[in-house]
Amino acid sequence: MQVFFISRDVAIHQLAQLGLNQIVVDDDLIYYTTEAEWKPILIEAASGLPDYQPDRFDCDKFAIAVMGEVYKRYQLNGIGIMRGGTPAGGYHAWLVYATENGIRFFE
Repeated sequence: MQVFFISRDVAIHQLAQLGLNQIVVDDDLIYYTTEAEWKPILIEAASGLPDYQPDRFDCDKFAIAVMGEVYKRYQLNGIGIMRGGTPAGGYHAWLVYATENGIRFFE
């Protein structure tokens, strides 16, 4: 697996370009991999998780669980959670991850 890193400042700049109004980046260096290598990592990290259950295992719990599996199995911290309103008008949480091609989304 190829692993790259960017600084916290670069990560914040990339996320700010998405129009976010609150950005929290906890680490000084953000480690990530290629877009192609992320795909099987995310599929594996999401496999075997519980089915959707309102409030008990919904979008934010799914995002937290997948993010934790990525940290545990691959030590990549180039993945985080976005939370907020959606164009449909409801609250949602989903994952964002860094790639060589910029920020991507996973839910």
